[in-house]
Amino acid sequence: MKKGSLLVALLALLFASCSSDSVDYRDQFTGNYNATNSIYSQDSLHTYNKDSLLVLNKYTLTITKSSNVSKEILLSNFVGDSITVKALVVGSDFTIVPDTVNKNVYSGTGTLSKSTLTINIWVKSIQDDGYTNYIDAAVKN
Repeated sequence: MKKGSLLVALLALLFASCSSDSVDYRDQFTGNYNATNSIYSQDSLHTYNKDSLLVLNKYTLTITKSSNVSKEILLSNFVGDSITVKALVVGSDFTIVPDTVNKNVYSGTGTLSKSTLTINIWVKSIQDDGYTNYIDAAVKN
């Protein structure tokens, strides 16, 4: 094989491998979702009953792409509280960037499977140092 042909073949491989990295995984998350905010119920000993979710509220969650960070999405009306949190996307998963809003620190993870988004949310109260774990399920409109 000539040097020129080898160089062309190597450049083609380089461009082909680079093009697969140009997928913007945030696109699959963007849109409006009908969401349900739930919490595990507590028994009389204040331990969580993993078999029983209590629905707290239903709300519309809006997800948009950040214009500042290439792997970041913005979750608006998060947990139905009219707040916005940021999350970093990797494939079909995201991690909420811990953020303090209204004397609470929000963090968590999310996974998208087809059009259903499941979000595990941890809210730490700055006032009493307690944690609450919410499970939100959201279906894309």
